[in-house]
Order: sequence, then structure tokens, then C-alpha cells
Amino acid sequence: MRSLIPGKQTSLGSARTLAGPVDLVEAWKIRVRSQLTRQAELTGPGPKVRLHVDVRLVLFAGLFGLAGGPIGAVRSLVLLLSILFVHELSRAALARGLGRSACVSISLAGGRTEISGPELRGAAAFAFTMIGSLGNVVLALVLQVASRRVHDPALGLALRELGNGHAIWGIAQALPLLPFRAGSELARRLSPPLRSGHAIASGGLAIGAVFAIFNLPKSPILLLALLFVAISSARAAHEAFQEEFDRQSGVACKLEEARAALEVGDHRLCIATTRAALEIARSKEQLQKLWTTFAWAGVGSRDPFVAHAGLQHLPDACIDVQLLAAYLCCCNRALEAQELLQEARRLGQWTAETSKLLIEILFAQGDLAGARAVIEADAAILSDGDRRVALLALAPSVAPTV
Repeated sequence: MRSLIPGKQTSLGSARTLAGPVDLVEAWKIRVRSQLTRQAELTGPGPKVRLHVDVRLVLFAGLFGLAGGPIGAVRSLVLLLSILFVHELSRAALARGLGRSACVSISLAGGRTEISGPELRGAAAFAFTMIGSLGNVVLALVLQVASRRVHDPALGLALRELGNGHAIWGIAQALPLLPFRAGSELARRLSPPLRSGHAIASGGLAIGAVFAIFNLPKSPILLLALLFVAISSARAAHEAFQEEFDRQSGVACKLEEARAALEVGDHRLCIATTRAALEIARSKEQLQKLWTTFAWAGVGSRDPFVAHAGLQHLPDACIDVQLLAAYLCCCNRALEAQELLQEARRLGQWTAETSKLLIEILFAQGDLAGARAVIEADAAILSDGDRRVALLALAPSVAPTV
């Protein structure tokens, strides 16, 4: 079994000096551990719902309404948080009803609900996309009815504004245009040419939102919503045009060539092809795929500097435990890689690839008993071919007879 551990010719000191500050590597390890913990929460026994709120969102909401004094800050906070909570918790409740665990994250980027298990399809996927909007609209109707029945005019006005906010958010997220949730799900399923047309329509929405800002009655809620629509629609349309440019420039073909070279072990060709594609690539999706391939080519060629350069250009979500552990091995930091992989196993995150990497690390360190224990424990997820190769590598040498 081919080991990923580089030879002693690579100096750990030089790798740390030239590859970048050690703090960056430690930051990657912290982020990967955070991802492992979040995945463990989703895949634990029995469906459950977890909630994470970014304190920066609370500060932003309070500061946005601070012009109206303390009461304005509280109203702004209640408005923003309630809109996101209702939308995402409706999705989490549906996931819970489907027997899935859900992790709800509320941040400055908006709301996000991750669910356990395979990707939803068909009617379940459609319901998961639209249920949040339904929750907002239903609550908006309830608030409008309640605002007419209260005797305090100030309270009635506050309830109507809150209901308007929920209605605007719920209806917007159901629109089949970017950057709204339904539009994003639709764009993900369209072919590249159709995505371009979809992006043009979304760009038109951005222009319309800008005109509406100057022509519609001035309302803090409406102004915030229109600004969000204009900026997000323009950004989404720009990204879609970048994807179309990459498609016409042949970036996808170069990526496939690089991956094919990586698959057969021609790391020099993979690095060269990836570099050429990176010079012309523009879309985030293609750039992430190219930098990931570049990082793996660096690992395969035992070049920690190339691998580090690839990792530096990847967002946190694209750096998984396997890639980071392989990079640590490439830097002669096998013990750290072993600790990371074993922590992933303790959290229930077992895959065939991470198991094979752990076996290689233990084998390279001379821990044959540990490698055999991993093979036996992971027999269900390792293929027969992988198990045979591993066991042959671990078999004790037989002294030749004279």
C-alpha cells in the first residue's frame, strides 16, 4: 500500500517557515474539529434540532434600530431574529418530522438549516424549500389579525410592521429568482446555459429593487429588504455570468484533465494543468474545485508548499478532515494527522478514505497492531481489495530458507 508519508528529505522546519505561519494551520485544525462536532450533532442517535446564533447578528440588528432609541433597537432585534427563526425552525421541524436531525445557524449571512442523511429529493425537497416561507406568511397573517384586535395603537402598529416583515421575507424566499431560497434551489438544478438566463432575470430584479428604493414610500423594513434584494441579486447574477464565462473558456475540461492526471498519479501534469486553468477561471465553484485539486496534487507529489498554497485559497467548508490530515502528513506532522483522524472516528465520522489514510499513517510509524485494529474495526466500510492490500502490507516478512 503506497504511503502518503513524505521522505525525510523534506525539512519540517523549512516547511513551517516557507509554507506560512503555524497559526494558520492551527486555525484549519480548529475549523475542521468544529465541522466534525457539527456533523456529529447531526448524525447522533435519534433526530434532534440544534440552534446556533452568531452574536454579530444580534449586534447588527441592535445597531440598525438604534436611531429609534432603545425601543427601536429592541424592535429591530425582534423583527430580524423572529423572521429568521420562524423561517429556519419551520424547516427544522419538517426535517424532524422526516426523521432527520437538523442544525440551524443564524448569522449575518442569513439563516441556514443543515440536515442529516442523504440529500432530499422530489416532494420532500420541494417542501423543505418552501416550508420556511409558509411559516413566515402564516405568522404574518396572525400578526395582522392581532394588530386589529389590540386597543393600544402603538402596539397595533408594531404588530403590523412585524407582520409586514414576515410577509416580505416569506414571499421573497419563495420567488424562483436569485438570491432567494427557491431561486437558488432552481438554479442549482439548471444546465449552465439556462442558469445564464436565470441570472439575467435575477439581475433585472436587482435593477427593479434599486428603482423601488427611490420610488416607494420610505419604510425601514422595506428599505432593508430592497437593499438586500438589490445587492444579493446583483452578486448572484454576477457569479452566474462568471460560471458561463468559465464554461465557454473550457475551464471544466481542464479541471477534468487535472483530475484524471491526479487519479493516475501524474502529479506534475496535474499541477501544470490546474495552474493553467486557475489563470482563466473566474467563478467561485470552479476556483474551489481547482484549488482542491491543486492541494491534493501537492500532497501526492510530497510538496507541502504546493499543498499549502491550495489550502490557503479554499474556504473553510472545503477543507475536510481527510485533506487536512493528508497535508499534515506531507509536512512530516504525522502524529497531528493521526490525532485528527482518531478524533473524527471518536465523533462517529468514519469513511473508507479516512480509514485508509489512518492505516497508512500507523503503518509508516511502525504501529502494525494499531493498523490491524483499524482494518478489523472498519471491515464493513473498506472494500475487499483495500483490505487485501492492507493485510498483505502488514503481513510479517518470511525469511528465505537456505
